[in-house]
Amino acid sequence: MYRLTLISCALTVTAFQWRAKMEDNQVEGFKLSLNGAGIDIKTSVDRKAALAVLSIIWGEAPVSMQVSTPEAKPTGQTPPVSMGEYLHELGSSTNKERIAAIGLYLRKHKGKETFTKDDVVAGYRNAHISLPKNIPRDISGTAAARWIEAIEPSGNYYVTSTGAQAVEGKLAK
Repeated sequence: MYRLTLISCALTVTAFQWRAKMEDNQVEGFKLSLNGAGIDIKTSVDRKAALAVLSIIWGEAPVSMQVSTPEAKPTGQTPPVSMGEYLHELGSSTNKERIAAIGLYLRKHKGKETFTKDDVVAGYRNAHISLPKNIPRDISGTAAARWIEAIEPSGNYYVTSTGAQAVEGKLAK
């Protein structure tokens, strides 16, 4: 069995009163203690982290929620690749290349197998690239080159193997 204590002021309050005080910044500097089988952690946390812990305890937040504290260590994971970085890395310079590259980015980095015209517009914006004057024409041109395929009547598209090879092949050159 694990024991978790959260200590701040010497106050006896209900969960509602505690949350209200915390949200109003009336309580600062929290000490968090977690003791159990092989675990003995004592640390200080900020108001946001303390509120998150209490939310978990009261069953108002998923247990998998991550809380960062001032003492948190870097995980060593590679930071995510942005849309702009991906388009730059591929060297996409034409709208046809960019549209296919946006679809590939969404598949590889966001887990989306299909994309829409709105996703293309968001991709240009996220990459800080000026939007083409006529996106439907450019999407149609990319589809005519067989780099993307429309899924009728949903308005969704997917990147074809030809499109993936054309865009990623540019990187190999």
